[in-house]
Parts: sequence; C-alpha cells; structure tokens
Amino acid sequence: MKNGVRLAMALVISMCGVFSIEGLSQTASRLQIRVLSSRADLVSGGDALIEVKAPAGTDLSRLTLTLNGREVTAMLKSGPQNAVFHGLIGGMAVGVNTLLAKMKSSGKAAAASLKVVNHPITGPILSGPHMKPYECRTVESGMGQPLDADCSAARRIEYFYRAKDNTFKPLNDPSGTRPADLVNTTTNDGKTVPYIVRVDSGTINRSIYRIAILDDPKSGAASDAWMPGEGWNRKLSVSFGGGAGTQYNQGVNQANNALNHLFLSRGFAFMISTELVNQQHGNAVLQGETLMMLKEFFIERYGVPKWTVGFGGSGGAIQQLVITQIYPGLLDGLQPSASFPDSTLHTADCGLLQNFWRKADPKIWTKEKRAAVEGYTDGTCAAWERSFVPVLTATNAKGCALNDASKVYDPVKNPGGVRCTMQEMRVNIYGRDPKTGFARKPQDNVGWEYGLAALNSGAISVDEFLDLNEKIGGNDIDGNFIPQRVAGDPVALRAVYDSGLMNSGAGDWPMFRSCISGLIRIQ
Repeated sequence: MKNGVRLAMALVISMCGVFSIEGLSQTASRLQIRVLSSRADLVSGGDALIEVKAPAGTDLSRLTLTLNGREVTAMLKSGPQNAVFHGLIGGMAVGVNTLLAKMKSSGKAAAASLKVVNHPITGPILSGPHMKPYECRTVESGMGQPLDADCSAARRIEYFYRAKDNTFKPLNDPSGTRPADLVNTTTNDGKTVPYIVRVDSGTINRSIYRIAILDDPKSGAASDAWMPGEGWNRKLSVSFGGGAGTQYNQGVNQANNALNHLFLSRGFAFMISTELVNQQHGNAVLQGETLMMLKEFFIERYGVPKWTVGFGGSGGAIQQLVITQIYPGLLDGLQPSASFPDSTLHTADCGLLQNFWRKADPKIWTKEKRAAVEGYTDGTCAAWERSFVPVLTATNAKGCALNDASKVYDPVKNPGGVRCTMQEMRVNIYGRDPKTGFARKPQDNVGWEYGLAALNSGAISVDEFLDLNEKIGGNDIDGNFIPQRVAGDPVALRAVYDSGLMNSGAGDWPMFRSCISGLIRIQ
C-alpha cells in the first residue's frame, strides 16, 4: 500500500457529522471562519461555502474578507443567525489558499485567517493516481463530447414533471404554460407543490453525476444563483448501484435515471453518479472520495442538508457499509438491502468449489452434499461464480469493458496490456509487485478447511472431506485455477485492513433498512 493513500485514510477517519471538523481559525476569539461544504484541506473545484461568525450585532459593513489578498466581501450574505455570514467563495487556486477576515470595532481591529487546500474538480484528492487507460462515456450519457482527457462535460440543467399517468415527462419549456397532466406532490414536511423536478448534470472526479430536486421554475429564482424551492425538505438521498466491476471507463447514466419517485415525491433531493455504481470499479476508497466531492458540490449549490442517507442493494449495500467506516460523516444513515459481509472471500471460494464439482464424481458429490459444503441454498454458489468470479480473471475483456479490446492483457500476445481484475481497480491501495508489475493480490486460501461444518454435521464423510481439501486448489495471479492453494500477498493483505476495505462494521450510523425488500416510510 502506498504511504500517501494510507495517510489519506488516517485523515479521513476524523470526519463526522456533516463535515463538522471543518478547518477553523480564530486569531481573535471574536471572529471565526470555517468551511461548511467540506473539510478545509479537502476542497475541490476552486470554491467553497464559507461561514464567517462575528460578535452578536455585527453588521456586514464592518467586515472585510479577502482570498489570497483579493477582496471577496461582496460574496458574503447574512446567514440564518445574527452576525453569521455565508458565502460561496470562488477563484481559489489549486493548492493552499488563505482566507482572511477583518472586523473594525471601537477603533480596534480583529482578524481571523483560514488555510484552504483546493484540489481539481477532476480529482484525485485521496484515492491516488487515476487509472489508465480510461474511456469517456459522456456521449453515451447525452452530455456531448468530452472536454478534456478527464472526460469532463459541461454542467447542464433539465426539467421533468410528474404526469397523471404516473410517469415522468420532459418539461421542455420550464417558463411556459404548465402541462395539463401535471400533478402536485405533498412532501413529508406537509408542503404541496407542483411535481416538477430539476435535474442538474455534470462531471466530478471523472464521474457523471445527476442531482434531482423539486423546483418550481416559475418561482423567480435566477438560474445563476439558484436556491432550492420550497419543495425541498432539506434532506439528501444518495443512490449506490450494485454489482462488482473492473471497468476501464467512465460509466453511463441518463438524466431520467435520477427520477426516483419514492424520494422526490416526499421532498428529498436524490443524487446518482456513475462512480457510485459498484459494477464500475469496485473501489470504496475511490467511491468515498467521489461521494465527498459530490456532497461538497451539492452543499455549495443547494445548501447544507439536515442529513444524508444512502440507498441501494448488493454492491450498493457494500459501498454504504464500507464508505461509512472509511469516511465517517458523509452518510448519516444507511438503507442497505441484499447486504452481506466478506463477499470477496465467499465468491472466490465459490469459484474454487464449482471447479472441483465439475471434475468430481456426481454420484459421490450429490446436490445435497454440495449444498452442505457451500453453506448456501442450491444454486447460489454457482450463480456467484458466473456473476463475480470473472473479476478475478486478468484476461476477462468483457469485464474491462473497453471499446478497444486490443488493450486487454494476454499472457502471450499482450503481456503489457490492462488487466481486468479487482486488485487492479485497487492498485493504489494494494501496490504493485515489483517482480511482475501486476497489482498485489490479497486472496488467500492456505489453511482453509473446506466443508468442515458439513463434516461435523455428518453430511459428508472424512474421506470426502480429505479429498475435497486435497484437490480444491487455488487461483494464480491471472485468476486461473491451479492445483495448489495460494497465499495472499502480505502487503496487500495488510492494506485491506489498513485502508478500511475489510468490512468490520466500524461505521456507527443507523440503518433504516437491511436485508429486506419493499418500501418503508421515510421521515
């Protein structure tokens, strides 16, 4: 594991609340500056939502705020409390910036300064160097040609409305006559508003995001200084998609993918991102970094939500659970479904077991015995092999999902090609083996006693137990089945734990839904 990423994990562990450990400086106890949209050292995109707090009764005219010596006082506005001022301060350079607030009072001057570290909106901040090659998918997502090598796209706003036939339709003329089939919705705050949804689309950290929120385009708010309409209940839900992927591309989504009726009808803002789909890259460090940057952007444009809740199943559940323990505070609550721990070990073992069953005598290894060894219902392990074991295979071109498949690794024809394995998605965490140049691999099955529970229950015999464990084998660095068991790379194994990728249940946050299907009432 690279020291920079390990240090990044240590830094992020301190997050809590809605970024409640923002950078704060008080060279005078009477004047304070803090960042509301992120931690002061983790700002991205050249701007940040800033709060300046002065003694009670202080008027804005008595304050001066500068950024790197340039006055930006005009960006401040009165906040919700007396002598508290908020402003979206832009124009930050990449690197360290200095905010300086000064106040005149009875002939005396007070001052407070804050160092703000700004990072590119394309990332990375904590996850390490971006993977290469990386194919853009802005065109497929309706965002036009990419603007740069980081697959950036121009921000755009679209409107949709909920129709009487219970579908969403485009609102092509937001300022025009309302459609005859437009319906209203009543939020869980008790406000009845036109069911019109604004979808904000763009790119952050190379991912394509969509933010959907109730908005009446006739409310009179200017689009260049937009504030949420009365329909937003000041709560944010973030979607996490499932799967387990090793794709060398940006991913695809559409604006209407953010139109989640369950949340929007109740007044929630709803956010999706191609990076927050586990089928893309399967790297919770990168996914959490993207969520951090997306939430910063949301706060800067829409305000600080009362709380933020995750939503999603399977690989989406894994993201919520692991991101919460690596980046505590980004999510205030979780809604994981189809949730399970230790998924990597179980799926890899399912592959080894299916390989053994294919060669074994079916008269000896009956369906009942196989199920007893696997520990799952009949067919589950086989399904896991089909769905997830390919992410262990370096030559799995379909998994790499490159339009140019000639770039994919082949041990003979293209030994320097890109490898379609989960460990390559996490190479910044695991590191590379200097002998091979490949990402280190933590998978380990040395010493495992396969079928021990089945043996102890009497479902299989001692001879069958010994035969299974003698022949189970392992996976080599390319993911091929081999007769020998394989020890995990010790550097990668330690990195799994150090980085927080091993789900230990360390995220101490409430779960609203777990391992069930169906809808719940969200307050």
